[in-house]
Parts: sequence; structure tokens; C-alpha cells
Amino acid sequence: MHLDFLILIIVGTLSSLVSILYYTMNSYLSKRRGRLQEGNDQGRENLTKSDVTAVIPVYNENPELFKASLGAISDQVSHIIVISDGIKEPYGSICEAAGAEFILKNNREGKRSSLALGMERVRTKIVVFMDADAIPDGNAVEQILKTYDRDTGGVGSNIYMETSDGKMVSYASEFLERSKETVQRAMSRFGNIMILDGSFASYRSDVVKDYVQSDEFRNYRIGGKIPYYGGGDDTSLTAFVIRSGYKVRKAFDAHVVTMPKRNLTAFARQNLRWSRTAWRTFFQNIRNGTFRKSNKFYVLEQFLTFSIPVLFLAVLLFRGITFIDITMRRGLIIPDPFLFITHGLTHAITNPYYYTYMITSTGSTLSSFLFLTTVAENTLKERLKIIGYGSIGAAILFLTSVYALFTFRRP
Repeated sequence: MHLDFLILIIVGTLSSLVSILYYTMNSYLSKRRGRLQEGNDQGRENLTKSDVTAVIPVYNENPELFKASLGAISDQVSHIIVISDGIKEPYGSICEAAGAEFILKNNREGKRSSLALGMERVRTKIVVFMDADAIPDGNAVEQILKTYDRDTGGVGSNIYMETSDGKMVSYASEFLERSKETVQRAMSRFGNIMILDGSFASYRSDVVKDYVQSDEFRNYRIGGKIPYYGGGDDTSLTAFVIRSGYKVRKAFDAHVVTMPKRNLTAFARQNLRWSRTAWRTFFQNIRNGTFRKSNKFYVLEQFLTFSIPVLFLAVLLFRGITFIDITMRRGLIIPDPFLFITHGLTHAITNPYYYTYMITSTGSTLSSFLFLTTVAENTLKERLKIIGYGSIGAAILFLTSVYALFTFRRP
């Protein structure tokens, strides 16, 4: 057996085993009966909207969306603080009409700086950081507050993408959100989820206040050198809360609708930015002790999540090498689906690795369909469109994740 084909079988088998574990584990745990998001009943606090302040950074947002966002949150919190990144109108007038505190920065300094400035004014037990285009359901904050207990430092919401425009990118974005929900439902069983989505997330003020106002957070630098203004605040905050010894949970009944990107190009750029942030945070969490402070399932989930695109890339690479090798030696162009039939069966009788690969590859395919079924169950409407266009979104996510791995030190 040629070395390239042997490596392909070994890497492919490993990739399939990781996929089987990841998809089957998350599908099973996300559907198990029992409480997902609630904390410890004995440690629960009687939090009300008087204990909550909303901090909303705004920059170049659609005024009508911003107005709708303020209207949706105004009755759910005691105070709203809006920080505008260098633009006064029309946001100042909208805030005045809604009874929200408006803070204008003279220069654009990025979202982290806005959150830090808003945090200076927070006097309540809980702070909600939300995007200026996020539209929470009428009971979203109530659902979040029910999730807090003494051990919980942050609670996220369940994000849904607006799909009324009927665009492919909207359905693809919604598919990725429902996929994340499936994984987070599984992780919630063990106390910590991977990320509190920055579109609408809450924290204990006394836990995060000093960190949000610190130079480390406000003036984040890639590798300690390159200034970065592209976000990543939610991953930093989630990791900090875990390192501080608290749980991060998700209130799955706290529904929040947000807007997708306008087109696939913007969608791809967004995913590339998120993927770079995710890789940076993953490596940082290994170094800074976040993994040591969390549970073993959290660590397992992280390593599985970040290993899948790497292994899949390796399989594609060695498939290509094997394909070229066969073509050059035999002088034939063999379609890829017949690669194993033409090359593998020659050695299958004497090589058990080949059978192992075929069995695990089939298992990986079946487990991915199981995961897809679970994602469909979490989808509230238009399942066929979301699942169909979701394949495009998943492909873009894979490509951006792989590219981000090799470029994660870039802004």
C-alpha cells in the first residue's frame, strides 16, 4: 500500500471518529429531558428588572432598528445607557424620546471602549450588553434572571436571525445559530457554554466591572502587540467569567432576534472575523487557565470543535495527493467517488485499515444526519429553506475557519 493512501486512511478514520463523537454526543445531550438552563434552586436570587441595566453601543445603525431595539428593552430593565461612537444624531433624539441615557464619544474608539464607558455608569446587580439591532422578546430579561443562582456569573440569550427578507444569507445565518444552540444545549448540562453571544448577554456587574474597565479589555491587542477593534468582547468576557470561578449559562427561552448580513460576502467576512477571534481565544484559554477552571466536558467540547476543521482539511489534502498519485501512475483520470474502489480494493483483502475507514466514514455520515435532525427540531419555521441554505453557510464557515487558523494573528 502506498504511504499517501495509508495516511489518508488513518487521518480519515480519526476524523470520522471525532465527527461521530461530536455529532452523536451533542445530539443526544441536547435532546435529553430535564432542565437545561436553570441554576441551583436553593441558590436562586429574586432578581427583578430593577436589578438590570442595559448598555447599548451604537455606531452607524439603522435608526428604525435602533428605535425598535430601545422599545423592546425599555420595559424590561430599570435603566438604559446608550454610548454612541462619534455620531450624535439621530441616536440622541431617539434616546431622549425613549427615556434612555445618551453618551456621545467624540471619536470612534470601538465597541470595547463603549462598553467600558457604559459600565462606569452601571449601579445595578446585573448588566445586559446588547447590540443596537437586537430585538428581545417581551420576557427575555425575565427568562435570563430566572437562570441566575449564586454560582452563575453570566447568562446568555437564544439568538434568532431575521429571515423575513427571504435571502439565502439570512437562512444560512439562522442555520448556524441553530447549530450553535444544539451544541450549547448539550454544554448547558454541565454548567458552562462556549460563548455568551455579544448580541444580547448579561453578567453580574460586580464580577465583570473591573475587567471591562481594565486596559486589557478596553485596548485589546493581538499577541499583546497589534491593536484590535473588531470585537471579540463576548469571547473575552465569557472566558473571564469562567476563570473567575463562575458558571456561564444560557436561557434558551429568552428569544432575541437580530439582523443578518446583507450578502454572502459580508457573511463570509463576519465569519472570518469570528473564526479568528475563536482561534485566538482557544489558544489563550489553554494558556491563561480558563480550561483549568472549567469542567472536563467544556474542555472536550472545545477540543472537538476546533479539531474537526483541521482533520477534515487533512482528509481533503491527502485525498488530493492520492488522486494525483493514481492519475500519474495509471495515466487515468479517476473520478473521486471511485478513488477507494479503484485503489483501495486492491489492498482491502489484506489490509483491515481500509475496512475500518469505510465503517467509521459511514458512521460519521449517519451521525451528521442525526445532528442535522436535531438542528431541524430547534428550528421554529421554514425548516427546509434553513437546512438547505445552511449547507452553504456551513461550507463558508469551514473555509473561513481553516483560513483563520493560519491567519489568526491578523486583525
